[in-house]
Amino acid sequence: MKNSILKSIFLVSFLLLLIPSSAYSSEYVYKALTLDIPDCEVTGGGIANLPPYDSLLLSGKDWHMGFVDSGFMRHCRLISEIDSTVSCERQDSIQMLDQLIKENSPATQILFLSLPGDNIKRQEFKDYILYSSTGLNKQSMAILVDKRTKKTTEISGKFNDSQLKWLRLKPL
Repeated sequence: MKNSILKSIFLVSFLLLLIPSSAYSSEYVYKALTLDIPDCEVTGGGIANLPPYDSLLLSGKDWHMGFVDSGFMRHCRLISEIDSTVSCERQDSIQMLDQLIKENSPATQILFLSLPGDNIKRQEFKDYILYSSTGLNKQSMAILVDKRTKKTTEISGKFNDSQLKWLRLKPL
């Protein structure tokens, strides 16, 4: 009885925090990013470390996406221990990612869950650069870099390019 009451309270609080005021709204926000997701696509999700939350998970029938600010730096530090030429300084993030995907190095394969020779897409928008790849077992990894602050957001899960288009990114 007590367990079901706690589950109900958690579910109601989660829905109040995650779902915007309109019942049919398809707009979700993760910090400075807005996602325009078609109605009825999201069937579950969660937020961790409120406030300000550090991660957001959204899921649907055949997809799930997790947004995390700290993931890229954690992976970068691990890679920099192996490859001393990799800089994990925020101001170097775009230059470092551009160099890694150009070389298609083992570091790239670790960051993007990719196989040797996989193509990492680089898309430039007004305020962001989006690096993305579909990796092993259709798991995907994307890194979004804010051009002004060089802050990174790691997007991981089982998704494809059509789900990445849900990010409201302004074209150049």
